[in-house]
Amino acid sequence: MIRVIAKPHRGFRPPQSYIQPSYFIGNFGYYGLRQPNSGYDWSRYYDDAVLTDRDGVVQNARYNVD
Repeated sequence: MIRVIAKPHRGFRPPQSYIQPSYFIGNFGYYGLRQPNSGYDWSRYYDDAVLTDRDGVVQNARYNVD
């Protein structure tokens, strides 16, 4: 069985397990990501980076961030 992972997009809500400090991207500049405003964080979601708000909803996404 092949599992298909949904690509994150604005309004997407990733599983809460991805919105934890262990998945936060602290060195966002290294990946070419802008500094998030207060209340937002960049997190890893598989090979992608997602900018989530306080409610865990994706506001922006960058794909294939390595």
